Amino acid sequence: MKAKLSTFLFLIILGSIFIITSFTLPTDDQFPHFDIHASFEITELQKKHHKNAQNDVPECLHWELEATTIKKILPTSRIIVGSEWHHLFDHYACGYELELLQNNVSYTCTVNGGAWFTIEENDALVFYGSFEDDINSYFISGPWKEEE
Repeated sequence: MKAKLSTFLFLIILGSIFIITSFTLPTDDQFPHFDIHASFEITELQKKHHKNAQNDVPECLHWELEATTIKKILPTSRIIVGSEWHHLFDHYACGYELELLQNNVSYTCTVNGGAWFTIEENDALVFYGSFEDDINSYFISGPWKEEE
């Protein structure tokens, strides 16, 4: 009985080792992510208004961003969580849709007039917010601050 139990346990351990060593986690090459601090190109840039933009603030009509400005904005921003996005940032019906190219991988990005943007990565949407006053001058409004 002890021999059968030992053999059985040995086979379970051996099988577990085989499964663990043959399973590998995905690498950055398999699932790359966008690095806002690394160099990137903007391959497409288009101003967009959501369907109900006619009722949005007049500032949307005059708000403009250029590719060179966006290249300044992204590296100074940081990832934000849902509660920050909801409570600290204005949400305008105007923005820009762009394609970013980094390390031969294309990413879809949207920039909103409220000083926040998203980057689509591997079927996930990552939210970023701009918190620097000099950078936020490029937006219709910056994030809410406690002293306001």
